Amino acid sequence: MESTFDINSSNRNNNIPVNTFVHDHPILKSFIAGSTSGLFSTVVFQPFDVVKTVLQNPRNDKKLGIINVTKSVWQQESFFGFWRGLSPVSTYLLYFIFYLIHLN
Repeated sequence: MESTFDINSSNRNNNIPVNTFVHDHPILKSFIAGSTSGLFSTVVFQPFDVVKTVLQNPRNDKKLGIINVTKSVWQQESFFGFWRGLSPVSTYLLYFIFYLIHLN
């Protein structure tokens, strides 16, 4: 069920196994690529989204700028405060896991 993919055509000893199941199902391959890129971009850009949300909060009495909001989040919630709200987004990963379980 496994084939090999030649990384370097001049050296035939450097072959890595490739799962043919993913190779034979292009929809699954696209699904994995899309899920991975979506999760990665969410993790990378979540701090910017937190700062934007704090700036747009109507209960924000002070007119803070981007730098002051960033300092405020850092002081009140430390490093992990910038990834506040990431857990609901990461639950989409569960859909992918259940999908893979269903395929097997």
